[in-house]
Amino acid sequence: LTGVTVRGTIDLFASVSAAHNGQKLCMKKIIMGGSGEQWTDGLLVQLRELVCFSALEELDIGCCNLFTGSHHVTDAGLASLTIAGDDKGVKSKLRYLRLAGHRSISGCGVGKVMSDCSKLSDLDLAGCRGIHVGLTDPRSSAAKDMLQ
Repeated sequence: LTGVTVRGTIDLFASVSAAHNGQKLCMKKIIMGGSGEQWTDGLLVQLRELVCFSALEELDIGCCNLFTGSHHVTDAGLASLTIAGDDKGVKSKLRYLRLAGHRSISGCGVGKVMSDCSKLSDLDLAGCRGIHVGLTDPRSSAAKDMLQ
């Protein structure tokens, strides 16, 4: 499909959820590779509100152009992915996460995702130039704050 936007996809998810009495959508995969430039922290929060993340195994929101990338997703947006489940005590099943090109995420944000998503086995951070900032030593105070 061409012309599919992240905003349009979120609106579609909201319509389907509303048609089912506000129930969250249970999907194993959301693959929107190349759409990364459209994602924002706010859209990630909206996605989190519409999708049952305890069922989600694969998420691809990578950018199509790693040279220019995107600065619209930050550690705050990543935090919406780290809420482990829809109920307390439910573990995340996320095993594949592609964040390629998101330049405003840091090592602290990625560390939090890795800590909360214990099944994560495939993580694509190509072009994420902010990764070196914030998590150079897991014992650092910034890392400890993010991992708590």
